[in-house]
Amino acid sequence: MSFLHSTTDDSRSPLASFTSADDRVMPNTTLKSPAPGLSDRRRARQLLAAIRTLQTVEQAQRPPTAEERVVLEQYGGLGPVGLRLFPGTGDRVWRDASWQALGEEFRALLTADEYVSARRTILTAYFTPALIIQWIYAALRQLGVPSDILALEPGCGVGGFIAAAPSAWRFVAVELDGLTARVASTLFPHHDVRTGNIRDVALPSVQCVIGNVPFSDIRYSWEGHPLSLHEYCFAKSLSCLTPGGILALIVTHFLLDRANPSFREFLVTHADFLGAVRLPSGALEGTKVCADVLFLRKRFPGQPPQHVDHQWTQTLPVMLDGTEVRLSRYFQHHRYMLLGAYSHEDRLYCAQDGFSVHSTGDLAMQLAAVLQYFPRNVYAVETPAASIIPPLPPLPLPPIALHITEGSFFVAQNHAIMQVQHGEAIPVRHGTKPLHANGRGFLEQRLAALLHLRDVTRGVLQSQNDGWTVSEREAARLALNETYDAFIAKYGAVNRTTIHSKADGSVIRRMPNITLFRDDPDAMLVLALEEYDEETDTATKAAIMLRDVVGHTPPITAAGSAEAALLQSLNVHGAVNLPYMAQLYSGSPRQIIDELGDLLYQNPETQDWLTADAYLSGNVRAKLVTATAAGDAYRRNVIALQAVQPEDVLPSDIDANLGAPWIPTSDIQAFAAHLFQVDTDWVTIRHVPHEALWEVQGSWRLEYQVAVRSDYGTNRMNGIALFEQALNLQVPTIYDTRYAPGGKEERTINQDETLAAREKQKAIKAAFKAWIFTDPERTERLVRMYNDTYNNLRLRAFDGGHLSFPGMNPAFHPYAHQKDGIWRIMCGGNSLMAQLVGAGKSAIMAAAAMKMKQAGLIQKPIFIVPNHLLEQFGREFLHVYPNAKLLMASREDFTRDRRKLLTAKMASQAWDAILVTHSSFERIGMSHDFQAQFLRKQIAEYETLLVDHAETHPSRRRGGRSVLKMIENQLARLEAKLKDLMAEKKKDDGLVFDEIGVDHIFYDESQAGKNLAIASKMERVAGIQTGGSQRAFDLFMKCHYLSQQHSGHGVTFATGTPVSNSMVELYTLQRYLDPQALRERGIAHFDAWAATFGEVVETMEISPDGRTLRPRSRFAKFVNLPELLPMFRSFADVKTAEQLKLPHPAIQGEKPQVIACPMEKTQRTLQDGLVERYEKIRNGQVKSWEDNALAVTTDGRKLALSPRLLDPLAEDNPASKVNTCIEQVYAIWEETVEARSTQLVFCDFGVHPNAWGYSVYGEAVDKWVKRGIPAAQVAVIGDADTDAKKHVLFDKVRAGHIRVLLGSTHKMGTGMNVQQRLIALHHLDAPWKPAEVEQREGRILRQGNSHAEVRIYRYVTEGSFDAYMWQALETKATFIGQMMTGDLTMRQAEDISGQELSYAEVKAIASGNPAILTLAETDAELKRLSILRKNYLDEQFLTRRALNTLPEKIQQDAQRLAALIADQATMALPADTPWMIQGQSTTEQAAREHVSVFCASLPEQVRNPQSITLGHYHGLVASLRLTPFHAPDVALEGQALRLGSLARNAGPLAILNALERLVASSDGEQAALRRDLQIARAQLADYEMRREQPFAYEEYFATLTDWRIQLTEALRADISDTEENDRLPLADIVSAITALRSAHTVEPAPQRLSRMASASVEEAVTTRIKRQALARVHEDASALPAPVPSVLLPAPQSLPRTQDRQARKRVALENAGQLRLF
Repeated sequence: MSFLHSTTDDSRSPLASFTSADDRVMPNTTLKSPAPGLSDRRRARQLLAAIRTLQTVEQAQRPPTAEERVVLEQYGGLGPVGLRLFPGTGDRVWRDASWQALGEEFRALLTADEYVSARRTILTAYFTPALIIQWIYAALRQLGVPSDILALEPGCGVGGFIAAAPSAWRFVAVELDGLTARVASTLFPHHDVRTGNIRDVALPSVQCVIGNVPFSDIRYSWEGHPLSLHEYCFAKSLSCLTPGGILALIVTHFLLDRANPSFREFLVTHADFLGAVRLPSGALEGTKVCADVLFLRKRFPGQPPQHVDHQWTQTLPVMLDGTEVRLSRYFQHHRYMLLGAYSHEDRLYCAQDGFSVHSTGDLAMQLAAVLQYFPRNVYAVETPAASIIPPLPPLPLPPIALHITEGSFFVAQNHAIMQVQHGEAIPVRHGTKPLHANGRGFLEQRLAALLHLRDVTRGVLQSQNDGWTVSEREAARLALNETYDAFIAKYGAVNRTTIHSKADGSVIRRMPNITLFRDDPDAMLVLALEEYDEETDTATKAAIMLRDVVGHTPPITAAGSAEAALLQSLNVHGAVNLPYMAQLYSGSPRQIIDELGDLLYQNPETQDWLTADAYLSGNVRAKLVTATAAGDAYRRNVIALQAVQPEDVLPSDIDANLGAPWIPTSDIQAFAAHLFQVDTDWVTIRHVPHEALWEVQGSWRLEYQVAVRSDYGTNRMNGIALFEQALNLQVPTIYDTRYAPGGKEERTINQDETLAAREKQKAIKAAFKAWIFTDPERTERLVRMYNDTYNNLRLRAFDGGHLSFPGMNPAFHPYAHQKDGIWRIMCGGNSLMAQLVGAGKSAIMAAAAMKMKQAGLIQKPIFIVPNHLLEQFGREFLHVYPNAKLLMASREDFTRDRRKLLTAKMASQAWDAILVTHSSFERIGMSHDFQAQFLRKQIAEYETLLVDHAETHPSRRRGGRSVLKMIENQLARLEAKLKDLMAEKKKDDGLVFDEIGVDHIFYDESQAGKNLAIASKMERVAGIQTGGSQRAFDLFMKCHYLSQQHSGHGVTFATGTPVSNSMVELYTLQRYLDPQALRERGIAHFDAWAATFGEVVETMEISPDGRTLRPRSRFAKFVNLPELLPMFRSFADVKTAEQLKLPHPAIQGEKPQVIACPMEKTQRTLQDGLVERYEKIRNGQVKSWEDNALAVTTDGRKLALSPRLLDPLAEDNPASKVNTCIEQVYAIWEETVEARSTQLVFCDFGVHPNAWGYSVYGEAVDKWVKRGIPAAQVAVIGDADTDAKKHVLFDKVRAGHIRVLLGSTHKMGTGMNVQQRLIALHHLDAPWKPAEVEQREGRILRQGNSHAEVRIYRYVTEGSFDAYMWQALETKATFIGQMMTGDLTMRQAEDISGQELSYAEVKAIASGNPAILTLAETDAELKRLSILRKNYLDEQFLTRRALNTLPEKIQQDAQRLAALIADQATMALPADTPWMIQGQSTTEQAAREHVSVFCASLPEQVRNPQSITLGHYHGLVASLRLTPFHAPDVALEGQALRLGSLARNAGPLAILNALERLVASSDGEQAALRRDLQIARAQLADYEMRREQPFAYEEYFATLTDWRIQLTEALRADISDTEENDRLPLADIVSAITALRSAHTVEPAPQRLSRMASASVEEAVTTRIKRQALARVHEDASALPAPVPSVLLPAPQSLPRTQDRQARKRVALENAGQLRLF
């Protein structure tokens, strides 16, 4: 068929030339391109109409009507009109009111995510004209592409190519914008339109690729090569194209014109070039880009290239209007394929080397003409042969036992062994052979025996769960024993393990008896039938074969008191459930509320009833504001909350740093004006709280101020810039730029200018601290803001003593702290079990999961455990809950061929717990939708930052679209970077995390996730983890997902070392577990958190030498600790060894023994050399990569261990600490030969031989063997380099076959339980962190150690780094202990994360300079003076506050006294009777009857506060005040109001008595007021005298500070061996300081209790009930003879019937035989 033929109506249209008559009969649809000449407004209205129509069709869940299809087909995309529909793009403002109306309507039609997605596609959403589409199809027909294929469209838009395709074509189409993709899916429902980035969408094999690829500067990686977006589309499309298939794509001219031919050469290796056409500029609607249509055919493997032009990959230089540009050689050789003429005018973005293609004729005619130059019938895809053997249908699932579920094996009636897969019975095969229970094969017989053993085990559990009789349970247990005995007699232990060593030294562990059976869901249950010893290959029967391990717990159906009903509600539901409590107590919810009194409070916001400990904890300041605003109905709440408000932090205790988010911008502006000595309108401060971003702008006059240029600025950086950097926590660094030969730019730090700038910035910070609290009004306001924002928490105590545990093994008895932890997890939200090693955290998490499942709080928890602890954790879980249904996923289950089955099993069944390892958890991906949502939120902060930055820099704005495109592409690059971080290669293509139904994460050893990346503007500041691990990011994303699903719930962490390296980890923990608290306080961004609770410290400031040329900035000082730590303690359950007092062996001598060894001469010489090395580092004489402070510190530690690690000529000193340790170990080994006791030796250095062959490990092992210890009894942990080897090694240590084990903290510090025979632990060196000491010693100080007393040794080389490091470890450990427990009296502290010693510390260790001791004593004296000065400032603050408040109080008290006196005069007037009702005097009897009538008519409950007047009593108005949910008050009102409380059911006599008491109280109240007035006036006079009194030690403080500065400078000179004639000698300065201190005796600073140490914790309601019940029992004459374990009271039928509920409660308490008190 000629493609130039014409038909009827279309004879004049060139478009007809490209359309097959057959294809026009039944087209897919007719998709109209936007009509040419349409205005942008018209196109925008069509777009909005299409969106509205789309939403209508989707909501109705039906295909569009013919009319609706017409509207949808007019959807032209955002390209032509997008720049006008967004106010934040293009000109950044609405063009006019009509565009604003259209833009606002557009935004209203879309969700937030849709709006962001649409905005990001405005620069790439350009649609292909129908003319070009039709021509491409004509070309494909000529190339031989058939009309019934599967095609790919990698950027489909609304489906232009799909609409024009032959009717039999089927498409897989990809579209980035969700809105556009929905339009395409609606128009073409029979095609597969996939929404997403081409990089992320999975694609099938196709026979043709057609379309217009998206264009952007975004770069993706393909097989390790960075490609642009359109290149990536080519590469991925080609990869899924079937050999012989055709690719026809529209692409920018850059692909063929780029000088670098690497991508074209990549295409050459995979495909044949069939030709290309270059279109005129502007041929694609909405853009002037020059585009090509490129045709390729994918080659078969091994097929030679068959290009139409073999030089098509080359380019040529061409001169255009005097400018050289590079153009494709193909179009130079085939000019007829260029549909226009080159021009240097109208270049896109005005690029210097750009060009355009001007049209030179009718495009349709040109396209028709060039079609003849394409080859014919080159399409060569082979048709695959049909499948020869159809798959057999699965067998239907027969009726089977209840415990047979998905994945279970079972024996069918025909004896075939089957497995349940996707609800169907599938035969089990070994190779190709089906297995039968009655078969002769060993494998099938053993599997059948395991299945029988499993079924019998399940029968034993059923007998106990269902409450069978004793004889029946014993019979079931006997059957289990017989079945088990028969199994082990034939096959050996169920857990039998064989260990084989391979030639390469690796070890293979196999468990042959559970081959195949491992996949059964009950495999772990069968494995738990025995305790297996690998060393002896023997097994001991588990408890299930000896006694009952589970039992049926009858439900509680009644409670004898409201307290008991409350406890049972908390036990069963985890919360206050009034209907349930009313069922138990046989009373109304109103009666229960009345009886519980102050144990319950109603939340004004949610109307829910909460226990007192839940309501009166947390942010009690916010709760008080809410309760106060709720009105009189919640007066009881207000009173209770007022009583628990934290004591205000006073101004001298508040560290107010520049950049802290709680300080208003107006105050920062006022300080800037004060600092630079200008008016406030000269400086502008902008703050973006979400980004913790501060910006300072000044008028042009400000930059010329002396204070800006000189006082607080330098020649290279003025004060404005330094002030802005201080606000953003940035440390100034000044660079010099020079150009190396060849023109390469090099930047180096200017040390002098950097030091000068940093000193000026310090001066700015110091000035702010001195200024911020000087103004009384500002101080009062800021103190209030600080306390309301950060000092607002009251911690809650958790008492789980009321909990019962149905299904728990009766042999397992949780400790009290474990019950408390379980209760915290149940009702406290996200939790951290920060408990020491051995506290039973695993059991806490297991029991909490089961308890929450029983309460309906969660459905499917997942436990993430360390890789080597998976089986152990599973066994421990089943020991606690033998009935638990566990899915344990090992590493093998996550292999590619098993992953889909595993995730399907996770999703399809109701597991009590899913157990996976840390590494496997990462392989459970998140859905694409959630990832997209999560990533948008992650990059939103960057998007806001860029937009806001552009708005505040008008001089940088450009009206052109190039700047706009740069911004959009930058956002896209950030998004791509975050997606790369998610390590998609690890993810599975099966079910994902948010599809398997997991609703709670229990993460054991959660320190594995601490390396979470932190976004910060601080640069070159140590101590901040800006990079992060993939594991932490994956965990954070999943925690974020659960937080969205269950706000504040869904995550439990467990670790023995919550803070192991730096207190910055507190912020990371808050991000995981309490992100809402960070957001509420405005510190969600790390920089805001850091500005509030930390400071950047310069090491040169705190070093005695003070002369370091390379100052180190470290985020190492933490402030406002008493406000920071309650945020941590609000979700952390901290339990220390001192708190728990868990049983473990005692330490001989009550503490570790220090063995000091003398330093030899070689060590002394080498240590002096360390000081010389450090001096070279300080003076910049070596590069940081050649030598640095960390290297010096590391060598110092090695030197303290053995000089042979640093010097090959050093001799073996018999008195060295290595040899001393060797002898000590040998002596203990010899002493404990009979008991086969074991020892651990920790050493972090000298593990492997150094360059001259020496290692501490090798020396120790050789000498132990030479001394007589058998080589088989000594082992090095590093030799066990696999999990299997470690298991074998640990078993040998536990058995006493290996008696000395040597290893590092990293290898032996965690996950090693070998404590059974340990008698001694040796620290051959000191680790860096206190947590590492705890981890080391936790190996021996554990439950299960058979020794009552053990020994711990610390070996120290005298005069070396050892003593200093052990002292530093003790200091850090003390601080961490105080921080964890809340017993913290300090407000500031240095961080614990340092990994190197300062130069001064090295010098002090080496020389023992006594002046350094004087410096330390002077610092201690200055600290005492600072505390006194802080107390003085606090007193001045309180004085000012009292002077403001006392006059008002005096006035109020005086007015109240005058009113009482006037009312007393009224009451004293003569009258026949004190009562007057309705204007008539009334007798007391009549008054009582009148009040009685009122009482009878009072409503039981009111919705709003009411006042009911009774009459006049003694001349004053008497009334009743009614409030919701509270007992009424009686009121007596004249000029003063008096209130008296009443019981809820108070009668008329009680009301009259209360009124009488109010009258009688007048004299007493007047006396009290007179006394208060006298005191207040005296206080006012006293405060007036104290106002502005000077600090008594001000002169001494200033003088001592000056002497300290001189001492520091003298030390600097002494250390650096420099002399300055105008400086006093060091000895004279020391003498002067000593004399000055002797002349001034400073009284000890009064120790004001820290709130952390003294703040009360809200007592648990369960504890209160227990305490009150015990008190009532002790008060009773018939006190109980002995306490019993619960407060659950007997059912009502066992109690005497009585109408008095209080009597019923007392009878219940007296029932000694049934009352159980915990």
